[in-house]
Amino acid sequence: MRRPGQGPAAGGDDGGAPVHAAPLDGRRHRAGGRGGGALLDPHRAGARQRKLREQDRRKDEFLAALAHELRNPLAPIRYALALLRRGGDALRQQQALDVVDRQSAHLTRLVDDLLEVSRINRGLIHLQRTRIALAAVLEQAAETVAPQLQAAGHRLTVSLPAPDVLVEADATRMVQVVANLLHNAIKYTPDAGQIQLAGAVSQDQAVIEVADSGVGIPPEDQERLFDLFTQLPHTAGRAQGGLGIGLSLVKSLVDLHGGQVRVHSKGLGHGSRFIVHLPLAPGVQRASPGPEAGAAATQAGDAGHILVVEDNEDGRELLVALLEEFGHAVRAAADGPQALALARQAAPWLVLLDIGLPGMDGYEVARRLRQEAGLAHTTIVAVTGWGAPQDRERTAAAGFDAHFTKPFDPDALEHFVQQVARQRPAA
Repeated sequence: MRRPGQGPAAGGDDGGAPVHAAPLDGRRHRAGGRGGGALLDPHRAGARQRKLREQDRRKDEFLAALAHELRNPLAPIRYALALLRRGGDALRQQQALDVVDRQSAHLTRLVDDLLEVSRINRGLIHLQRTRIALAAVLEQAAETVAPQLQAAGHRLTVSLPAPDVLVEADATRMVQVVANLLHNAIKYTPDAGQIQLAGAVSQDQAVIEVADSGVGIPPEDQERLFDLFTQLPHTAGRAQGGLGIGLSLVKSLVDLHGGQVRVHSKGLGHGSRFIVHLPLAPGVQRASPGPEAGAAATQAGDAGHILVVEDNEDGRELLVALLEEFGHAVRAAADGPQALALARQAAPWLVLLDIGLPGMDGYEVARRLRQEAGLAHTTIVAVTGWGAPQDRERTAAAGFDAHFTKPFDPDALEHFVQQVARQRPAA
């Protein structure tokens, strides 16, 4: 995945180094002669080198994206552990435990998907086929994604097929297919969106459809959407962009079942529809017609406040709670426009700003904050899953005063915040 706002990753020059080739038997081959072995074609060798460089670049991008995706859930887990160690009231303790549960489940799903891709690539997947009701598959998949739907405030409409619509399939894998499609719809649909899940029969095929009111897909990108590790440029602003393996996994599992999956979208801003066709079980031949994201937290008093900008709800709420445990007044925002509005209402003395925000990324938010006359003395800190040296250079160039890479040590954060508080100009 690309970092928000970043162009294509560098991958070395495309010209390739000069190639010096010699016949395998040590004799120089003359054009049109016989024997002596064949010279390597410089053009083919150059193309091969460029292909290897491209593979190496994609590998580096994937590893950077993997580190980012692992750090995002680890950050709220670490905040939660810090709160649990400090004790406090039972409600806050339960909140911290709930966060650990949700985020560890997210980590487990990420690792499971990676392992599943590896098994498929090595031919180690063996389907446990049984006759299963399509309606049961859809119901189980909807239950799997219920917490994510609730967190995003999406409305899911489910249309189940008749109970006697059966497919011969691996029940666990098919639930995984539908859940991955639903996860994809949840990630790329703005909060409080509409998602539909439907099952039906068309001639001798069972049909599953997942439709959403999300960001949509440009026509030119739809064909490569199921390629492994694909991240489309227009999705860079979605912080929970993932690794580009979910849809590839869907296609691989559907193919193993002898089915097909395709996508339809009228383009950006018009949502998406994913349609899966599966063979009906033998003997079944029938046809049928076809929370509001926002500020959490303590209102700022005359003594000033810290502004937390983070679109991950668990991460935002727990970071706010942790800062309050440190003894500070805190306000919070889930996106860039809301952060700017809160900063203009009352200037914070410290801003902890995530980079991968939806729409307006953290770099742009920092630049706009620096343009506000009342924020000349505000300390702005990047809080992000991107931690390479070039990432730190980018945050510094965008006007950040410091850079914290998720998941960071809460004690180090407390020390830093107290240091900034001591250096604040007198009111």
